[in-house]
Amino acid sequence: MNKVLVLMLLVFLLAACSKTPDIPREPAKIPLSVQEFSQKAEAADFSVEELSSSWEPGTGVINCLRTGKDGYELYFFVFDTLENAVIFYDYHKNGLEEQKDDTYEEEFASGEGYEWYMLTLKEQVSYGMYSMYSRIDKTLIMVNEYSSNKEDINLFIRDLGYLE
Repeated sequence: MNKVLVLMLLVFLLAACSKTPDIPREPAKIPLSVQEFSQKAEAADFSVEELSSSWEPGTGVINCLRTGKDGYELYFFVFDTLENAVIFYDYHKNGLEEQKDDTYEEEFASGEGYEWYMLTLKEQVSYGMYSMYSRIDKTLIMVNEYSSNKEDINLFIRDLGYLE
């Protein structure tokens, strides 16, 4: 009886220690380079303006591009470190969360190396607010625009891979 019990325990331990099958995961998002972002923005008929020199030293901003089309604009940032990108993202996200009330709709997601946060007035009126911050690794896209432009902007940002 003891031999059977020891044998069962040994089989159980070997099974527990064997490699578990890999569970399929969503691939990590890949950040765009400044050149890739510029090319994609220009291909989508956005104007692209370099604003990197307008950021103070110590902010961690290496590159900043402003893109615009049809009266709206968004910004693309590259930071020197992941920590500075996260600090910038968290600062602006927290600012949005502080102004949130029941007139706003909140959406967000995060995963391996990325996160995004969006706040929109529930009523889609032309003067309504729409803000979105999306970070992949050390890059970030920032939008503060009218709600009426949300769908067009989100389509572009999805095409870039910065929004699900």
